[in-house]
Amino acid sequence: MSETIKQVTSIVAKFAKNQSGLASVTPATRFREDLDVSSASLIDIVLDLEDTFQLTISDEELKQITTVGAAADLIDAKQLAAKR
Repeated sequence: MSETIKQVTSIVAKFAKNQSGLASVTPATRFREDLDVSSASLIDIVLDLEDTFQLTISDEELKQITTVGAAADLIDAKQLAAKR
């Protein structure tokens, strides 16, 4: 598991209602369906991700963040772009 996925999972753990789902997180784990994260909590997760990784996630990007892997991929891509 990548370091980014570990960090995303750590943040999501504070908001997931399905705590048992956290034990088997994969990149394909869905926030709403698998971890029972509410829409309001998803916004809090994005705010935490922005603070933790010091980046900005647009509303359009937010719509695409449905899985742990999608969040990690977006973060990795933004960090890579920032280094250029």
